[in-house]
Amino acid sequence: MLYRAAKSEVLFETISGLVDKFQWFRALAMSVPGAAASSLSQHGKMVDLIETKNVQGLKEMMRSHLDEAQGRLRGLPGLLL
Repeated sequence: MLYRAAKSEVLFETISGLVDKFQWFRALAMSVPGAAASSLSQHGKMVDLIETKNVQGLKEMMRSHLDEAQGRLRGLPGLLL
């Protein structure tokens, strides 16, 4: 949804093509307690940053969001990343 809010057709097409490939990563990451609430909060902040056209803030928030998700996945037993 964030890529649609950005109103960039190129971004939308690129992300849409990747979504199916990463659905299982999302399911695993969201299985960690508290992950859904944290992710929802971060997405809300990203929308605010998009609306205010704060590109640098958005870059930083996205990096933080992705790092946190990666950390969740790395913390799952038996998952090789």
